[in-house]
Order: sequence, then structure tokens, then C-alpha cells
Amino acid sequence: IRQLNFSLEKSIKEKEFVESRFLGSLMNPHFIFNLLNSLQYYVLENKVENSLEFIHRFGNLMRDSLDLCRKEFISLAEEMRFLELYIKVQKERFCCQFEVIIQIDQLFNIENIAIPPFLLQPFIENAIVHGLKNKKDQNGMLSIQILPGVKGLLCRIADNGNSGPSSTDNYEFRRNKRMSHGIRITQERLRLLNTQGFGKFDMSVSHSSENSGTTVELNCPIIEY
Repeated sequence: IRQLNFSLEKSIKEKEFVESRFLGSLMNPHFIFNLLNSLQYYVLENKVENSLEFIHRFGNLMRDSLDLCRKEFISLAEEMRFLELYIKVQKERFCCQFEVIIQIDQLFNIENIAIPPFLLQPFIENAIVHGLKNKKDQNGMLSIQILPGVKGLLCRIADNGNSGPSSTDNYEFRRNKRMSHGIRITQERLRLLNTQGFGKFDMSVSHSSENSGTTVELNCPIIEY
């Protein structure tokens, strides 16, 4: 029993450490600095309405980040609402335009499906920062799909930005230029989740052979919220 309690305590501490690191990656100084630069631009250009709208979105993003990160699970609907706000702020941060397509299979009521908070956010960040931000033409596209999957729920995130290296089954390679700090932490989160009896979480990534896009697939068990 003593050994079991020790293992459980170690697992809880490890989970808390990983989640605190993840929150830190969300609040990293570069992200906030670039957002403040965007605000400064609006102020200097005397775009009062844009400034106020931006402050409102930025404030909501920070508030939601702090609120959601305190929960072990949130509804998939909450995750999607956060992602929509996050994408708007990132567009403003980088002054880039791309189409966003969100498709949710009508089989799912996302208000009743539980998901760890910010599970999809690192993949959205990678798609924008390492793909769409540097796309030279105006035909950028970010697709988010919630579909039936072999393990219950398939979350597919695809972009047509600058691709990474040749195809691989997962993110377990350090030389991938599209590997972000947030995604490495997400790998740790998935590993921990798979030890907690919720079901099997796994992810895979593929890159277009034409060097024009990356697709991430995250398989999750369906957990009632």
C-alpha cells in the first residue's frame, strides 16, 4: 500500500508539473510581446476602435487560459470556443489572413464530451506559426475537424502552409522544425493521460509531399462531460 501511495503521489506531482509547464508556454513572453506590438501599432495609427477590440480579445484570451487550465477536463465546446478566440488573436498578432474551416460531425454533441484543456491548441499554434504565417500567397487554409474515429473521437488539424520534413508516424523526432515546445509538452500530457484509465490517446502527423501543408490527427476516447 505504501508503494502504491508513493506511485500515485509521484504521478499527481508529475501531472501538475507538466500542466504548469504547458500554461507557461501559453503565456510565454514572446507571445505577449508580439500582442503588445500589435496594440502599439493600433495606438500609433490612431485606430481607437481596433485598439479597444484587440484589448477585449486579448483580455478574454488571458482570462480563459487561466480559468480553463485549472480544470482537469473541459467540454469540447469550451475547447473549440477558446480555439476560435486564439486563432483571431494570432491572426492579429502576425497580420496574416487565412481561411478557417471548422467541421464537427453531427453525431457529436460537443457540450457533452470531455477533453483535457488546451489539448488541440499546440497543433493550431504550430499550423499558424510554422506554416501559415510564412505562406506567401493569400490562399492559406486552416481546417479543424471533429470526426468519428477508431478510438471514438478523431480530431484532425490540417493546414496548407510550409511543410516540415518527410512524412513520419509521430512527433518523436527532434530535428522537425515544426516541433514546438507546446507539442513536446502535449506528448507528455498524453503519456500521463494513458496511465490514468480514461482510454487511449494517441497522435500522428503527416506532411504533404509537395511541401505544402501538415496534417495532425489526434485520437481520443469519448469521455462524458
